[in-house]
Amino acid sequence: MPSLSQLVNAQLTTIIAFAAILVFAVIELAFPRMQKRPTLREHLPPILAFAAMTIATTLVLQFAASAPLIKMFAPLQVFHLARLSWPAWAVFVVSFLLIDFLTYAFHRLSHAIPVLWRLHAIHHSDEHVTAVTGQLHHPLEVAVSFVFLLFLYIVLGVPVRVAIIYGLVVAAHNGFTHADIALPGWLDRALRWIVVTPDLHRTHHSVEMREGNSNFGEVFTIWDRLFGTYVDRPSVPEAQLRMGLPETSRPAGFKTGVLLAFPFAMKKPDRGSGPGPA
Repeated sequence: MPSLSQLVNAQLTTIIAFAAILVFAVIELAFPRMQKRPTLREHLPPILAFAAMTIATTLVLQFAASAPLIKMFAPLQVFHLARLSWPAWAVFVVSFLLIDFLTYAFHRLSHAIPVLWRLHAIHHSDEHVTAVTGQLHHPLEVAVSFVFLLFLYIVLGVPVRVAIIYGLVVAAHNGFTHADIALPGWLDRALRWIVVTPDLHRTHHSVEMREGNSNFGEVFTIWDRLFGTYVDRPSVPEAQLRMGLPETSRPAGFKTGVLLAFPFAMKKPDRGSGPGPA
């Protein structure tokens, strides 16, 4: 049985994520971007339920599955970034960028592979993207991404310290990218040269999947620019953008039970076409 301090340390990213959500939720009220705001009574309960499932899933993976998985993957290691004879800062930067690229790749695969899309579509079912939407992920998607990334981290010898720091950065940045906030135009234009901004990520949540299959980046925009999946603006003004899934592949309702069963109830995954994989 893990101690209280171990549980807190294991969920440090969650603590930071919810702290970021609270901060950006306040900013959303003061500087909203979208013309329509969600009804909290309908919007919050399912997302908070999925956030709780993510916490439970992560704890099980960390304390019950990590050790066996590491033991299984260790013999497959082909590289060891942590042992490069580079300056510490260079190893850190390269490792951080590599992790961000791997996260981009998994996100893109989640749109390209039908079985992964069935799980990831839950995240796109929210028609009112706000700071809390970053917590809307199916527990099976959480488990699959955990195993996928852990495998690659071990095979490539990614330093543990960098992986932890990256997780903390993403926890805070995730609340920012999903936040319904209006940044000054000049600030948004400057930031998006380097990092994903709310307007940029909101295009990824467009109901038009030609736009939804774009902007897969987690922290940096460099990967979308390099691999042709960058879309600067949606086809309509950002404040009027319709978000969610296409009508032909929406869940029956935005409720916990419906969303939890949705991957198994989808008749025909609709991933559209466009700059990203379809």
